[in-house]
Amino acid sequence: MAQYYTGLDVSMEQTDIVTVDDKGKIVFEASIKTNPQSIDAALKQAGFPIQKMSLESGSWSHWLVKEVSALGWNITCIDARSISPLLALKTNKTDRNDARGIAEAVRMQSQPKFTGFLAILPRFSRIFISLLGEKSQKSQNRLCSDGILTK
Repeated sequence: MAQYYTGLDVSMEQTDIVTVDDKGKIVFEASIKTNPQSIDAALKQAGFPIQKMSLESGSWSHWLVKEVSALGWNITCIDARSISPLLALKTNKTDRNDARGIAEAVRMQSQPKFTGFLAILPRFSRIFISLLGEKSQKSQNRLCSDGILTK
């Protein structure tokens, strides 16, 4: 049975949701109002058994994690400083791409507790570098100069 992971990019008015399967294929995308009931309704309507979802830390994150958890979802908050190197690597930085990056980070995690994206980045560097397309070499050089990757 396939496993599904969801990333939420939250702003005051709108939340972008992206769900990926265990192979990284996008299976669901939505832009909805930022409130727990809308998130719950959209995910239930999509109908995928989501193993874990996460959102980036921010002003709404504590409230959303508490309320969405109360609705029965397995949701965590990722420190924005930990995930920002991955999200910055995308060619087109949009809310939807950020939600996809968060979903990918949740999918790629290998520990029961999320201890920070930088702790797992080197293990999966080839996958993330390949997602970058034409900016791949420049991004790889940046990660190496920041000490995140080794050549």
